[in-house]
Amino acid sequence: MQTPNLKAEYTTEPVLIAKTNSAAQGTRTADDRVAADLRAFERSGDPEFSNKFLETEARGKIAEWRRLAEGGVPAAQVLLAYCFRDGCGVGLDDGEAVKWFRKAADAGEARGMTGLGTMYQHLRVVDVHDTEVGHKEAVKYYRKAANAGDPGGMILLGNAFDEGIGAGIAGKVDFKEALQWYKKAADAGYPSGEYLVGRMYHSGRGVQQDLKEAVKWYTKAADAGLFLSMSMLATMYEYGRGVEKDEKMALEWYEKSLQAGGGDLERAAIKRLRK
Repeated sequence: MQTPNLKAEYTTEPVLIAKTNSAAQGTRTADDRVAADLRAFERSGDPEFSNKFLETEARGKIAEWRRLAEGGVPAAQVLLAYCFRDGCGVGLDDGEAVKWFRKAADAGEARGMTGLGTMYQHLRVVDVHDTEVGHKEAVKYYRKAANAGDPGGMILLGNAFDEGIGAGIAGKVDFKEALQWYKKAADAGYPSGEYLVGRMYHSGRGVQQDLKEAVKWYTKAADAGLFLSMSMLATMYEYGRGVEKDEKMALEWYEKSLQAGGGDLERAAIKRLRK
């Protein structure tokens, strides 16, 4: 599945209206910046959870994102919504998060659909208090986003099949369907998708267990900077699973994982391997 043309996707008429060529050029530059920011956000983690890019960058960028969001740029609307959802650069505000996700979704922005789905899944939408209702709506939006080409939507739709959430899936797991969506996200270059494909091969869910194949996918995601995959890859090297045992390589990956966002697990492993 091809990655959408972000520059074309986020250049909307309300933002591009300008009285001078220089003003229009400035707007295009801002559009390019926010499109790049959204790409960085996507590569920084799973859309369901708090994102390290937002944690480090939101405070300095949120004024521009808000201005562009109010001007009708869907990429900025998505980023602003996540800021309100996670309390990055602003206070937590579910109502504002839902509002901006919905604006982006209504404009056809698939990542807005994915974000809106997360709000339904975790019952953070006004008047939605029933888990079955929330999950059904979440799956609906994840499916729309996935079919529109959003790797984040593919990941969360895959999770729905993996964990059996949502009345739309009748509460049943379907590991093969989950793997299909994870692979689509991985093929789109999404590190979380690569990691999850590796996890499926590692555990033998939806596919015959293949530890060498798991290592291949963990390596792809680790090379892309995903700390969870770095840590898992380190474990594979430490214990010789799917790859020749190599404690030196394991230590290197644990250290990289810690630097990229790991915590106590990585610290304990580093201490163990340095003895």
